[in-house]
Amino acid sequence: MQSVADEVGASPAQVAIAWTMARSAAVHPIIGARRADQLADNLGAVDVELPPGALERLDQATGFRHRFPTTFIQDTKPSVLAAADADVGRRLPRRL
Repeated sequence: MQSVADEVGASPAQVAIAWTMARSAAVHPIIGARRADQLADNLGAVDVELPPGALERLDQATGFRHRFPTTFIQDTKPSVLAAADADVGRRLPRRL
C-alpha cells in the first residue's frame, strides 16, 4: 500500500479504499473513522486514481482469489443462462 500511495500521492488508507472501489462496482467499502481527520482522509479516496499496474500489484500482494460462488457462476453462466441472458432485455418493460 505504501509504495502505491507514494506513487499516486495519497495515503495508504486512501489507496486501500480506492482499490476496494476499483475491484467491483457492486462492492462499497465501509469506512470506520474515529476522528474527523481520519474521515477526511478516507473520503479523499474518491479522488484517487489507481493506474492498472498499481491495481495488479495490489491484487498480487493480497493473494486474493475468487472462489465459490463466483467461480461457479462464471463457469456455468454461459451454458446455463445464455438463452435467458439474451432474452431478459426483450422481456423487461422499458421504464424511465
